[in-house]
Amino acid sequence: MAEHTKHLTFKGKILMVGFGAVGQGTLPLLRRHIDMPKERVKIITAEDWGREIAEGSLLAPATQAERLKARRFNGVPVNLGYGLGCERVNDFTGHNGAIYGFSTVVFRYPPDDLTLAVVGNESTNSTTPTSTFGYQFIRQFYPAQWT
Repeated sequence: MAEHTKHLTFKGKILMVGFGAVGQGTLPLLRRHIDMPKERVKIITAEDWGREIAEGSLLAPATQAERLKARRFNGVPVNLGYGLGCERVNDFTGHNGAIYGFSTVVFRYPPDDLTLAVVGNESTNSTTPTSTFGYQFIRQFYPAQWT
């Protein structure tokens, strides 16, 4: 294998959220051209992300318990609310976000070891079409959770 010039030494850490086509193409380039130990690279998949939001193994138990205390939204006909960075639909726990042209949502349902992650390239700063998809998924496949 050909030796490649390392253009810089990086002493920090790299966190890659997801490892789809972009991540799979980017990581080898980073490793080829940046001098850093591979142990400083961490990859988090959507499943890891969902599990961490719902189960919070990186947080103190009291902090995680406080995060999960969702405040129900007024005027919503289902048990939908928001805690400290956690969206709750009964036993589903997740997080969503959006900027112009991009939206994401991940929901975790621990009783079935299910993680639902949705990424979309449509949004405004005040809409999350991926959340709408996630809500419809819950409604269709877990109707008892949509109450």
